[in-house]
Amino acid sequence: MRTVNSKALIAVFGAAIVLLALFGIAVGQCSDEQKKQLKIDSVTPDPMDRLEVGFAKGLNRTDLQNAAEDTWIIVDVMAVAIENSIRVIEPPIRGDHHPPSDDDAFGTIFLYLNQPLKEGHAYHLFQSSLTFKGCKPDAPLDFGWVVKKKDSGSSGGPPTVPKPPKPNFFSRSKSKGRADSNVYLSGEIEGAKGTKTQFSTDTKIDVPFATRTFFDEIGPTFDLKASTSKDADADSLNFGVKLRHVHNISRDVDPLAPDHRLLRGLVWDLLPGIESDRRFKNTNALLGTRLYFVPGPTGGKHNLIYFQPFIGYEIGKNLRNPVSAAEHQGISRGLVGGSFYLKISSSTSFQLDYIRRFLLRRETFFTEDDNKKLIPLAVGKGPRDYLKSTFEYDFSDFAGITINYEYGRLPPNFELVNHKFSFGLVYKFQTANK
Repeated sequence: MRTVNSKALIAVFGAAIVLLALFGIAVGQCSDEQKKQLKIDSVTPDPMDRLEVGFAKGLNRTDLQNAAEDTWIIVDVMAVAIENSIRVIEPPIRGDHHPPSDDDAFGTIFLYLNQPLKEGHAYHLFQSSLTFKGCKPDAPLDFGWVVKKKDSGSSGGPPTVPKPPKPNFFSRSKSKGRADSNVYLSGEIEGAKGTKTQFSTDTKIDVPFATRTFFDEIGPTFDLKASTSKDADADSLNFGVKLRHVHNISRDVDPLAPDHRLLRGLVWDLLPGIESDRRFKNTNALLGTRLYFVPGPTGGKHNLIYFQPFIGYEIGKNLRNPVSAAEHQGISRGLVGGSFYLKISSSTSFQLDYIRRFLLRRETFFTEDDNKKLIPLAVGKGPRDYLKSTFEYDFSDFAGITINYEYGRLPPNFELVNHKFSFGLVYKFQTANK
């Protein structure tokens, strides 16, 4: 029986330990010089809702799989609105069109976004968890660029913030529902054999212009809800000016970490204007204010659900009233409400708008007779509710077919819309002024 040489055995074990140590360094660590080359080299919108990201060093399948889509942070450094954050909605894929199962190295990836980038805006892309063949950079990756024109972007170096694009009312972008639309035109026609055709409208025009004052946006507003049907006529007209201030709520934690906050910001509106029925028989001067709470998007990575509550207050004075005793009376109302949006599919959605007014001073309620004369019903206080729900099918980015349900009362007449169902068309969009 041969005797094992103890010196040879020690040498074999020593060599194995050295090889394992070298192997560990090779797969799990990298030199300072190598870490300097671990960076994003380019970002190109291709098209505007997809980013092609290039790296200075190659990575492999495992590196990409370990960097989840919610760790890619994209920030529009020129944005004022905070309700629609930019997010990656699909797992990143390699950009060389090879199968995802391949283990060879690649230098580009594609990121699919929940919304297109905007021309003339500057962006930053952050990534804190990506490795390169197991090698992790010392600091989060950061790359800035400016989208100069449609379907193309500039890359390389830090972004330079361009001048905001010239306001153009005719430049449109897609909106969800009534609450976030700057222009919303809805018309319904109702009728049956032997009866008079009825027409109703829900019109909103709210055109904000960006400013460099305390109020981020200032612009005119116009809002009309009316019908030719006696039992379904909200008969509410408002016009004036909206002054808006937006406040982003900052975080004390790592700004690159995924944002799971329930409340991301506040929006305060100041609303001086006129409130009236459409024939100006009952007219009020009002100063209103509303505070909107901006939550984070819910419903998963596709932003299927959005809810925005608000509180507010209205104070004013009557200017004209069919009842002499009610003329020039003061007005004081508390407000609470919200808007709810549910995206059912890419072209189908459900929207719900609700508001409750608490009448802190007595106001007169009216109805309209066959001669278009306002007849007082009662004088009272207490809450007055209004609800409108809309099921919508969009056949284009800006137009669709709607099925609506309404119930409640709107000022100044507080006529009851009594369980109204309607079918019609809607045209809506956001403007490029803000």
